[in-house]
Amino acid sequence: MSQHLPLLSYRSNACPICFVCFVCLKVYGEDCLCQPIELCRKSKKGSEYKLDFRNKHITRTGANKQKKKYDQEFVDWFQNNISKVDISTQNFVNICLNCLKEYKTDQKESQHELNENINPIDESIETIDLTTEQLPDCSFIPKFSESSNLPIIDKIVEVEVPVTKTPDVFITLVCYNKFEKPHKKLDGALAIPFNPDNIKTFGNIEEEILSRTLPKQWGKIELGRICYQISSTSKADHYDLKSDGAIMAFVAEIKRKKNLQLCVYQEPKNKNTHNRLNEDEESNQLNKRIRTLETDSNTLNTLNTIKKNIYNNLPACSIHIQGCLISEDGRHLKLDSEAITLWARAILTKMKGVDERTPPNSPLFDKSKYRYPTSNRPLSNTNVIPNELDGKSFLPDQIMSQIFVEEHAHIWIEIEDTEIRFDDLFD
Repeated sequence: MSQHLPLLSYRSNACPICFVCFVCLKVYGEDCLCQPIELCRKSKKGSEYKLDFRNKHITRTGANKQKKKYDQEFVDWFQNNISKVDISTQNFVNICLNCLKEYKTDQKESQHELNENINPIDESIETIDLTTEQLPDCSFIPKFSESSNLPIIDKIVEVEVPVTKTPDVFITLVCYNKFEKPHKKLDGALAIPFNPDNIKTFGNIEEEILSRTLPKQWGKIELGRICYQISSTSKADHYDLKSDGAIMAFVAEIKRKKNLQLCVYQEPKNKNTHNRLNEDEESNQLNKRIRTLETDSNTLNTLNTIKKNIYNNLPACSIHIQGCLISEDGRHLKLDSEAITLWARAILTKMKGVDERTPPNSPLFDKSKYRYPTSNRPLSNTNVIPNELDGKSFLPDQIMSQIFVEEHAHIWIEIEDTEIRFDDLFD
């Protein structure tokens, strides 16, 4: 009776196929006296082992955990060549280079046999005897040239060569609330198929997007502005497709990557608000550019001199002692230290169109913030201009609550400037 020998336990310092020990080079299970030790590719050759080996995964679970490729052909070969080692609990094994060379040799031989079975060599070759005068029985008659014995065939065979077309690529379309950062990505997305070979101009992309039904939560989108991202992260750059060379770069990215995103943007609800935001951004950039200069003592002295010159060039006003600006229609803008400092900073950085008499184009100096000053003069000193036609009187630049002391009065108002607010008239 044949007696089954017990299986050897797996050791990482011995090859499970040829049983050679990586440390002492003897056969595991026969004359090797080494103790089981853990070896890996990071171990130092010479001090810990003498024979080179490779770590190979034999289970799909182990390969997925280590994010390695699972080779099913190798696993099949390994199962057929192992018999004396218990590997039931192993996800990977260490195999010597000699056994791996044997595996590659077996793989090449099996591939060669497969190719021979698929493409057998046909040794039967038909020949034509050109020494006889009999013509071969075929659908066309060959003609022979005078200078050679080679036949000239009149029949032309057309061969159709299949043209490979580039497949469509689905690109995700997303929408942001605005183009300027920080912006917010809105809910909803569309997957739009694009053929890279058909993208030649910006209009090709815009036409494909506008032909789709966009999500309702996007509202109206801004026409003429489409960008693309090469990453879906929130900090990814937005590349404008209208810039030079952007279309070619976009097509190249389509052929190389599959995680591109097209971006559209909501139409600004109020263009004036949009422009005001741009002015605020310019003002903030100006403050950041000046802030580094104010640490220098020379810069501080220059800034104080500019402030003094600004105060000296302000129009005279008996109401605002600190200083103000007066518009053509008589409205005033009271200036505080913040406004004067910003004005001086703009002069210091040589901002275009700004001098000691002209303030910068900033929200602090916006015309909508000018107000009519409160007058404390009595009615007798008021410059009353009678209207000869209907007997009505004009009271320019006056606050009505200080002129009409009676509880009931008939008032006729002629509005000449649409920027005047009724709250200012009845303050």
